[in-house]
Amino acid sequence: MLDLNAFAREVHAVSVEHGWWEGEENNDIDTKIALIHAEWSEALEEYRAGRPMVYVPITGSASEGGWRYEVDLNEFAGRKPEGIAVELVDGVIRILDLMAAKDIDFAQAGYICGGKRTLPQLVAVLHYATAMSGPEDDDAASWLSGCIEAVREWLEDQGVDMDELMRLKHEYNKTRSYRHGGKRC
Repeated sequence: MLDLNAFAREVHAVSVEHGWWEGEENNDIDTKIALIHAEWSEALEEYRAGRPMVYVPITGSASEGGWRYEVDLNEFAGRKPEGIAVELVDGVIRILDLMAAKDIDFAQAGYICGGKRTLPQLVAVLHYATAMSGPEDDDAASWLSGCIEAVREWLEDQGVDMDELMRLKHEYNKTRSYRHGGKRC
């Protein structure tokens, strides 16, 4: 299993290098929490659109054969992975970035059941737990760690290795442009 505290430091270093902690709006915890919420919602949108756990967009739409479905994560090298699982992992990566920035170690997680839920149920629970981890909450580490474990459990039930997918997405993130072409936060 991936050492989440060490991985969080790597994620945070890339985030800093790409400008995501520069400026007032990028040091605001509420913005960081909102961006985690955005990832949970993006996972739900992938689900609503009928997209798979992990894929590479080529061109066009699914009905035109525009997505390439990958089974072996090693085949993604250098290309941006997309899908339900990828958006959930993006939320986890954002949590790890925030935890490293605030020097919060992944610790004993508050238990948030991830398995045996539908994706919409999981997303609702993740939104709740993320909201409970606001800047004034003394149990933020437990809530955030609980989100990570709920995602891990759910992805495991779907046959997706969260650690491997996180490594893949992190390697892709290293190649992205500064603030992904000028995004504000």
